[in-house]
Amino acid sequence: SYRDNEGRIKNFVGNYIVNQKHNLPIVALTVDPNDFFPPNGIYVGYMVADTAGGNPRTVGRAWDKQPIAAHAQFFFNNDLKEELEIDLKTYGGMTLGWNEKSLQMSARKELHGKGKINVKAFRQLPYRSYQHLVLRTSGNDQNKTRLKDMSISMVADDINVNTKASRSVVLYVNGVYWGIHNIREKVNGDYYRYRFGWKKGSFWEIQGSGFRDKTYKSLIDYVRTHHEDTDFYERVSDSIDVENFFNYSIIETFISNMDYRGNIRFFKPSGGKWKWVLYDVDIACRHDFLNRNFIRDRTFPISEHWYNPPYAIDLLKHILMNDKFKERFIKQ
Repeated sequence: SYRDNEGRIKNFVGNYIVNQKHNLPIVALTVDPNDFFPPNGIYVGYMVADTAGGNPRTVGRAWDKQPIAAHAQFFFNNDLKEELEIDLKTYGGMTLGWNEKSLQMSARKELHGKGKINVKAFRQLPYRSYQHLVLRTSGNDQNKTRLKDMSISMVADDINVNTKASRSVVLYVNGVYWGIHNIREKVNGDYYRYRFGWKKGSFWEIQGSGFRDKTYKSLIDYVRTHHEDTDFYERVSDSIDVENFFNYSIIETFISNMDYRGNIRFFKPSGGKWKWVLYDVDIACRHDFLNRNFIRDRTFPISEHWYNPPYAIDLLKHILMNDKFKERFIKQ
């Protein structure tokens, strides 16, 4: 505590990092221990096997993904660049059952007085203001390289595939070193607005099968039965960004990303074409997939596996039944 210039007692919330040298930027979080740590905090999450042979049971607040209030500080080049009150919640899917959890930081003006995190989070992007940032553990790769997802995204950038920007940082929680995490963009409406300058309501973003969107569902219904039509190439090319889709499919195939089926994000502006985002590749490049014919399983599979359900491969599969598209895909 301290007194301000008018003699009022104020409480300092934050972290001093003393005698620690880090080459990476630092994110320092201050949380209520009861809300964050065991036994009842949001960082508690694990799975218990079902003795009857069913799906494991999830235990802990991590799975609820409900936010708590926290204080965040951002240090770049050892200088404090930003600090603010935020909403903090867990982020991810099944990896919430792992020891380390990814976290999402969100600025909420209506709750905490500040609506943006004003920091240049990513070297490759010019933006200096975000409502949401993710502190990712690298998901399923957290106990291995801890940078696989981030590294593959950087490769995808070079072939003009839309990705989530990233930057490695050191995380402290209540003054305790919490390891290296990766700051990542959150792919939501804000992502498309600041990346492409689109206004709210002027674009569509869908996930997974996409079948809830009538426009996209009609496209899939069309390609499944019309690949021999004389105008098939032109009609499909008018609906999707073919170069983007092929590059996206090529890198997903090359890295044998078996978890792509549930991590599909695609979008289009009003009157525009569908494009894809490389979203989650932390299970890619695994040794147990070296002997699988992944390009066959993603294009013309002889059998269906858990990683190649029809909704995830039908667009590529049926497009490649057209000779003109097949030739273009091979050359690309």
